[in-house]
Amino acid sequence: MHSRIAGMFLAACAAGLVFAAPATGAIDKAAVDKAFAELPKYDWGNSRAALTAIDDAVVQSHGDEAARVDLETRLLAALAAADSTRAAKQFCCRKLAMIGTVKALPALTPLLVDKDMSHMARYALERIPGEEVSKALRGAAGKLTGLLKIGMINSLGARRDAGSTPMLVGLLKDSDPQVASAAACALGRIGDVSAAGGFNGAAGPLMEYVASAPKETRDAAYDAALELATGLAGTDKPAAAGIFEKLYAADRPIRVRCAALKGLATVKPAEATPEILKALASESPVFRGTAAALIKDLPGGAETTAKCAAEITKLAQDDQPVLIDALAARQDPAALPAIRSAATSSNEKVAIAAIAAYGAVGDAGCVPALVAAAAAGGGKGAAARSSLQRLRGKDVDLALIAALDKADPAGKVQIIGALADRTAAEAAPAIEKLAASDNAEVRQAAVAAIGAVGAEKQVPALVASLKSAKDAAGIEAADKALSAICTRVKAKAVDDLLAGLGGASPEAQASLYNALARAGGEKALATLVAAAKTGNDGAVRALVTWTVPNGITPLLDIASTSTNKVHKVLATRGVISLARLKDTPEADALAALAKVMTLADIPEKLQALAALGEIPTIESFKMLATFVEDKALAEAAGSAAVKIAPKVMDKDKALVRATLEKVLANTKNPRTKRDAGQLLGATAKGK
Repeated sequence: MHSRIAGMFLAACAAGLVFAAPATGAIDKAAVDKAFAELPKYDWGNSRAALTAIDDAVVQSHGDEAARVDLETRLLAALAAADSTRAAKQFCCRKLAMIGTVKALPALTPLLVDKDMSHMARYALERIPGEEVSKALRGAAGKLTGLLKIGMINSLGARRDAGSTPMLVGLLKDSDPQVASAAACALGRIGDVSAAGGFNGAAGPLMEYVASAPKETRDAAYDAALELATGLAGTDKPAAAGIFEKLYAADRPIRVRCAALKGLATVKPAEATPEILKALASESPVFRGTAAALIKDLPGGAETTAKCAAEITKLAQDDQPVLIDALAARQDPAALPAIRSAATSSNEKVAIAAIAAYGAVGDAGCVPALVAAAAAGGGKGAAARSSLQRLRGKDVDLALIAALDKADPAGKVQIIGALADRTAAEAAPAIEKLAASDNAEVRQAAVAAIGAVGAEKQVPALVASLKSAKDAAGIEAADKALSAICTRVKAKAVDDLLAGLGGASPEAQASLYNALARAGGEKALATLVAAAKTGNDGAVRALVTWTVPNGITPLLDIASTSTNKVHKVLATRGVISLARLKDTPEADALAALAKVMTLADIPEKLQALAALGEIPTIESFKMLATFVEDKALAEAAGSAAVKIAPKVMDKDKALVRATLEKVLANTKNPRTKRDAGQLLGATAKGK
């Protein structure tokens, strides 16, 4: 408890390192002189101006040795001054923790035994390197009792001072259990092998303390031993193993045994394997989970995997999924025979875990079983579908393709879906054949999958499926698949799409026009424009999604001439979208937006004004300037004008100032008003 209180106290002290914002520039010597003159009189609750000036100087002294020496000298003088308050002295200690050297030792050492200043002096010294400092802390620890003694011990541990190990070992027998506990914790942090003992059966001083520690400090003793063993794991594995083995004893708390088992798996993994397998049968779910997690990284390759897998049937059924998941994490095919057996378990959870594990350890030979499970649906079906997607190797794709012919409709649907999930391009021809299946579910699955795995060769089949679709679901599936393929292959799909337009229903035509827009190219554009001029709704809507600047002119034509109100609005919005493209030349974008402002209704005009605000040219600003006093458009025009004003100020300062004044007079938007005012102020200063 005492060590925790001391730690909390130090954490609070550490907050003093960050209360001042980092400063920049040269040290203000006059301000520093004044601050140090005022420092001795500082008390809590007073103005922190002097402290802030010193804080800034400390930060600014980084890399300047002479400045740091000067600041340290001043801090030590303030610390020693007879009239310095306790608050001032504590502040000095916090700063010395940052820039202090062994020169501070004479001033700080006497404070270590001062009940009011001990903690702060220790806080400073703890961060100053050097054997002399460590000796001072050791010496103080021998003179103090209670919290102050515990504080010194904690600092020696924080410094990882190996020289204090003999003293700390002696303190393990201190009559104050809190002192003994703090000594144990410090030994754990220091990591000196002498605290571990010689082993070869010898317990060592720290483990002796673990055995004798009173109940209220036993947890701290366990933690100290674990920390010591963990530190030794990289430098002295036998010593670390000795500690872990003793902490793994059956009478230890579960949390300690779990940590010890992890440690043993690190320092002597081969010997730890049998213990890990035994732990899988523990009554504690935490212990079982720890053991299972360790299996993933056990050495020994296939042999170890096989040994672990053989344990599946020895566990209670409810515990088997944990081991199965751990084996899956090893991704070792040596587990496959045991996984196959577990997949047939009557226990649903075991079977699902095994089916899911196929994806990590399985091969092409698992495809039939997984297809059957996927077709059955439920939890097993979902696990099987996931495994089919994750199975590694191109031979898995070939096995899935081969299984298509023999599968029933439900199986076909699952195989098709798995091939789509795997983006198996070589499956496209086989799936294409099924796009004309008599079974609606198979047909729709095939059409959807072609969108994922197909190329231009599959476009005719999709067009045929689209035209023959009997319902909205069939049309939607073909539409999505065509869009996906056309987005990938672009103009290579155009001729087959055009060939499909003849005899297509209006719904199918709309999908084909949509696919043409995805494919792009001059031929596709010409077709869409011609159909749009006749008022074809599908063609107009597809043309509106065009993503190349050459669509601006035909869309403007529709917006200008169409008698269909909806088509006019859609075309106008399409023009605005194209004007905003990075690939659209600024001159073309400005001309298009200017046209929109003459023919559009208010909603589209507002969109056009926002688009003008994305073109930082004086021409765009001039267009915006004409609308900043329009009651319906003033807010949008003003906001856009303010946005680009800084970028065009030098082009026509008079126009910009006059426009901003109008914006200020007409806007009700606080942000626009603020920005316009600031810009006007900036232009005035620049006169």
